[in-house]
Amino acid sequence: MQRTDDARPEAAGGGGAVNALAVLIEGWKLITITAGAASLLALIVATSLRERYEASLTVSTVTSSRSLPFGISSGLASQLLNINASSGLQPTPALVARLARMQSVLLAVAAYHLPGDSVMIIGHLTGRVGERLPNTTILRTMSRAITPSWDRETGLVTITVVHRDSALARAIAEQTVAEISRVFRQASRAQATEIRQAQQARLDSAESQLRHAEQRLVDFLSGNRVIAVHSALQAKLQSIQRAVDIAQSVYLQVRTERETAVGRELEETPAVVVLDSLPRILPRVSVGVGRLVAFALMTGLVLGVAIILIRERSRDELNSDEVAYRRLMKGVSSLPLFGGRLARRVAPRAPRG
Repeated sequence: MQRTDDARPEAAGGGGAVNALAVLIEGWKLITITAGAASLLALIVATSLRERYEASLTVSTVTSSRSLPFGISSGLASQLLNINASSGLQPTPALVARLARMQSVLLAVAAYHLPGDSVMIIGHLTGRVGERLPNTTILRTMSRAITPSWDRETGLVTITVVHRDSALARAIAEQTVAEISRVFRQASRAQATEIRQAQQARLDSAESQLRHAEQRLVDFLSGNRVIAVHSALQAKLQSIQRAVDIAQSVYLQVRTERETAVGRELEETPAVVVLDSLPRILPRVSVGVGRLVAFALMTGLVLGVAIILIRERSRDELNSDEVAYRRLMKGVSSLPLFGGRLARRVAPRAPRG
């Protein structure tokens, strides 16, 4: 006699396309609910993103090529003295795109006030005016609002901001470019300061060596008024003269590098220049509502059909495996709050008779 505590039904007969079609027709409610929920969600998202404006700034990096003093910025002298006019921190496109993601840049843009407005940018983006937000929230919000990108072929960098408020999008884009230039100048100036201090120490040492070499030459000439040609004194004089020439060459090299570092420390060259300024009326970013809803509807239908077929397949497998069935029912029943109700809905009906 069959046990009545086992609520599993006997395996249903039939199969193939007809059985699958019957299962889908029986589950039309679930398919309808899934498709409707997906379409409604897509409609809500499309409506919220419909009225948005895009502020896009295309900028180009500026390479600093300060000419060196004494006319040795190129040619054999610059090679011998190991002087490169373009040394130092250079604003490459990759660096500019990375600066747009730096914490200092994002925090500075977030704390910026629009002209005539007492609310910071982060307050407009989050809607939480007057609250002291943690840095993690500010950085996450600003990272979503600002999108940097750069073209490897042309080296152009694009800063894009999309928001419902056109004035806010414009301010964020312009302030981001301004903060990138500020941070780069600050880093470049700090690097130039370190180089200048190091070059100053080298210059003091080179100047001291030059003085000693010149003093040796003066002392030698004072003690030897007459020097015969091809004599030992002439050979010594030539050696001392070469030492003076080498010391003077090193002194000129270090002095040139020090002057270059001083000039780079004082320069105010911006990191980028704007090539494509923002128009007076920002373009709108449109979202295809019809296409998005249609895609969501199809996705919901496919998802509903998949759920029904997977559920039916799982029930057939549970009907043939008693251990798996009992283990599943036990696990579902152990769920808090709604475990028992869910177990009764998942469990199939007992066979009649």
